[in-house]
Amino acid sequence: MFRHSSLRAVFWSLTMCLLLAAPALAQKKGGKTSSIPVEITILNVTKKDAMAKPAPDGAGRVIPVEVQWKAEGEARLVNLEAVLKTSNTDGSTSEVKMMLNEKATQGMLMLKMPNGVFAREYTLTLLGKCIWDGGQGTSRANKSGAFPLPPDAKK
Repeated sequence: MFRHSSLRAVFWSLTMCLLLAAPALAQKKGGKTSSIPVEITILNVTKKDAMAKPAPDGAGRVIPVEVQWKAEGEARLVNLEAVLKTSNTDGSTSEVKMMLNEKATQGMLMLKMPNGVFAREYTLTLLGKCIWDGGQGTSRANKSGAFPLPPDAKK
């Protein structure tokens, strides 16, 4: 009788393990899982020096920088933060952080610069938070490049 009860306990344990593992195995069967974060791709970063406006505090100017991206994946993007860092013509650096509309595919960052100084090179990072059935995570995209300098920029 003791031996029969031990086999029943082992059988019961194995059955429970298989039942608990079945949903995870079923998710991976098609090669995709619902826990893949969103893939963010930065398509374009355009500085618009001609559209610069005086800074509200009177110190320098604010330059719009248009950002275009795409987000693909089975997870849902729930927020999106942009961080733009620039190296400037006077040797200084600038940084702007801003939350973007995660449902959009483009946004405008407002880069504050001193008068007579222009952003030369940039690094843009988009950091998104994602959720999916049973989980959450983050997605990140980086893009670096050089902005064209306007003709009135000091060389």
